[in-house]
Amino acid sequence: DGAPGAPARSEGYVRHVTFEGLNFSDVDYAMYGFNSGWGQLPSADGPPSDAALRVSGGWDVRVTGCAFSRLGGGGVHASNGTRWLDVAASSFEALGESGVVLSGNATSQVVNAPVRDSSFRSVGELLYSSAAVLLTAASHVRVAANDISHTARWAVAFHDEPTGHATFNVVEDNRISDT
Repeated sequence: DGAPGAPARSEGYVRHVTFEGLNFSDVDYAMYGFNSGWGQLPSADGPPSDAALRVSGGWDVRVTGCAFSRLGGGGVHASNGTRWLDVAASSFEALGESGVVLSGNATSQVVNAPVRDSSFRSVGELLYSSAAVLLTAASHVRVAANDISHTARWAVAFHDEPTGHATFNVVEDNRISDT
């Protein structure tokens, strides 16, 4: 990751990328960044997250019909000002960490990112402070029509940062059980 935050100019974003029908499986686990400035420093990226797919400073990125299974870490982690991320019709099963993490602060939060029509099962098998969908200071996010079960701690979790807030988010029409 290593990015200092959201791109300063719109030309700095990676744009129009689609991940479709990919399988991410049997990826090693490495928990790094454990609370290193999270919630304290403006440049802090967010909670600890080892993810199979990291999106940093992306614009119009789609993750559609992908399978994330038997991972030591998590599924998707978006940060550093990512805009218009769409996670849809994907499956997240037997994950060590969170399924989808959208992290940032006032200057680097993820904005406009639906997480929809996906299934999350057995999330947080190694890092119990995990969620199917975890937002830290992300805004305009819609978590909808997902099937969420057997999570270690949360189905959907929101976390405000001292330097940025999770605002204008909607959680609707999800099927949640055994969390």
